[in-house]
Amino acid sequence: MTTNLLADVDAVILDFDGVVIDSELISLGELGVSLSQFGINMDWPQLVATFMGHSDAAIQAFIEKESSRETGDLFPEAWRQRVREGFAKELNVVDGIRDLFARFDRDGIPHCLATGASLPRVAYALELIGETERFAETGFSAEQVPNGKPAPDLFLFATEKLGVSPARSMVIEDGIAGVQGSKAAGIGHIIGFVGASHLNDESLRNAHAANLSEAGATRIITSFSELL
Repeated sequence: MTTNLLADVDAVILDFDGVVIDSELISLGELGVSLSQFGINMDWPQLVATFMGHSDAAIQAFIEKESSRETGDLFPEAWRQRVREGFAKELNVVDGIRDLFARFDRDGIPHCLATGASLPRVAYALELIGETERFAETGFSAEQVPNGKPAPDLFLFATEKLGVSPARSMVIEDGIAGVQGSKAAGIGHIIGFVGASHLNDESLRNAHAANLSEAGATRIITSFSELL
């Protein structure tokens, strides 16, 4: 059944953090530090449920609304720098993603990124993992559209750039906002991925899987082998 899923789509749209790069422990961890600087304290499940997949601009707007103050240099600039330093020390790809890339290459399946991360951060991370060439023309960011996730803009932008129909596309997402945006864009297959290290805790993983399903994921996977 999973092989038929890949055979039945014209393109695959990948979230970046938590799907391609195993980065959420770094980026969300540092986001927790930034939030605390504005008197906003969240535990790990709250960070996962609230911010995964959101653009920097959306997070900044949240901070300013909740704290009733401007972020200044503390966000996103200082946060981005700490994340960049963390990436340089310990960024890895998500287990199995290179096997999925190999399947895309073997079967000629067009694929791209659709991420809330900034273009410079995407470029830096791609360089670190050796995949710059793969996404040189197809690393799409919320910076390129009027509204980031959970709006449909980024997914519609991606399908337009790839020249495919949303209904004939697959999105692989680990964030609630991304699943909501995919559904709003009319994506045919919305895969909720819960296999990265930030969801290693079974209870958290199960709860997040349920949230992704409720948001509109048509299938939940814990490993890319389920698509291979």
